[in-house]
Amino acid sequence: MAERYASLVPQCLTYPEVPELFDSFGDRDYRYHIERGNAELIPRPISISLHVPEDPGNNEHYTEQLLREIELVAPLVDRDRDVVRVRWTGTPGRLGAQLSERVLDSIARHFHVTAGAEVSCRVTFGLVPHSWESLRATLHSACDAHPDSIDLVDGALLRTSGTPVQALDAAVRLSMLERAASLLADLGYAHACKDRFVLGDSGDAPCDADQVGLGTGSISCTGGGVCHNFADVREWQSALDRQRLPVARGRSLTRLEHRRAELLRAFLCGAGIDVTTTKQTLCDDDSCLEKLRHLENCGLVSVDAGRVCASSRGRYLWRILAQCFDPDSNHSAHAEGGAPDVEGHQRGIRT
Repeated sequence: MAERYASLVPQCLTYPEVPELFDSFGDRDYRYHIERGNAELIPRPISISLHVPEDPGNNEHYTEQLLREIELVAPLVDRDRDVVRVRWTGTPGRLGAQLSERVLDSIARHFHVTAGAEVSCRVTFGLVPHSWESLRATLHSACDAHPDSIDLVDGALLRTSGTPVQALDAAVRLSMLERAASLLADLGYAHACKDRFVLGDSGDAPCDADQVGLGTGSISCTGGGVCHNFADVREWQSALDRQRLPVARGRSLTRLEHRRAELLRAFLCGAGIDVTTTKQTLCDDDSCLEKLRHLENCGLVSVDAGRVCASSRGRYLWRILAQCFDPDSNHSAHAEGGAPDVEGHQRGIRT
């Protein structure tokens, strides 16, 4: 298992990743995809992701810019789309309680936040100088604040555009993940989906909620589009100063990419998928099914009566399962040099 974990490569927080994001995707394109999400017959709920970088500069100024971004984005999202989750990522503790409260108050004023909306935090591990002792202390501290959910993320597996990270050995990170999952269970947090652990009966916000990212480097996924904010604080602030959404790059998903994403999210969050659908939509050949059958021997999945289901252990080791569907590891056309569907991207924007 340690060898499989060691073979994982850094990814974005969204899965499956799209083949390529385009720098030409900007403010207008993001607005289009928000409108497209609003126009769905049954619009998806919203999950808001608030990112605070390790070095935001002046905390007061960063907060003011974050409030400006909220005021730019919120009017684009229909009020009948409930916000079911608000998640802090990065280093939100740098802002302090007072500034963080201002941000949350602004979200409550500008978005339609449900009464039972989930408040979440992210705990990152696996990087130097992290240790099991420091992770255990961080988890106890996080649980003391009683967030509705905690995202437990291996920092070595997050794609970053900044300074390269120094990761701990894969076997050490795997051990930390499994021990942390056990500790969270003891502290009342049950595993729900991918990196996410929920508190007791706090409920489970939809795994397929559209994500609206706010702050530097945040990721938004809505209306069949994916986009990233500028990771550099100055570029992010410059866009906001010009009253523009701070989108650095993005992409419109093709119908096949969107279908793949739907199936994989369901599978990685515990739903079974049938073998025929897997072969027709998620695989170019039988290679991913063969990989999944190998994982059955490790207790991560079960393959029975033509269906593939993730086990409880496999669901929090979801990156190993997801790797079975990675086009690069299955010798897909894209891995062999096939170009992404640029025409489909442009067609989606202008339809």
